[in-house]
Amino acid sequence: MGTINLKADGNNESDDIYLKLLIKVYRLLVRKLRRESKFNRAVLDQLIISKDNQLSTISLTRLIDALKDKEGKIGVVAGVVTDLDSTVHDVPAIKVAAISFTATARARIESAGGECLIFDQLPFVDIFGHNSVLVMESTTSWWPDLSSEE
Repeated sequence: MGTINLKADGNNESDDIYLKLLIKVYRLLVRKLRRESKFNRAVLDQLIISKDNQLSTISLTRLIDALKDKEGKIGVVAGVVTDLDSTVHDVPAIKVAAISFTATARARIESAGGECLIFDQLPFVDIFGHNSVLVMESTTSWWPDLSSEE
């Protein structure tokens, strides 16, 4: 095996103190747990990516669709959970960990019997990530189709 590059092209350029603290915590987890958890490495990569590539928000609708078949799992979002589109009227009882939540998204999740965790609480609940699902917004929908050349 090789060494693990924990810097990943430097630090995140954000001025957010909370984000810098999260990066330090997940660097520590990756360093201490090494081979036991690839999940923490994936979360660290999502926290470090540049602001241009960072997918900072995910809708509650997309989150519910991603966790539909995963009963008892924690949905992990490296960004903000929003409730901008109110297409879903029945929110199931889900457990979600994110950097932050909008007030309406937090209220809808908690009123349905779910739980909203912030990122610094996640290692205390599931340190290895065996019971967690990393949810990301799809980036392939806006990429041009390069498979068919004319």
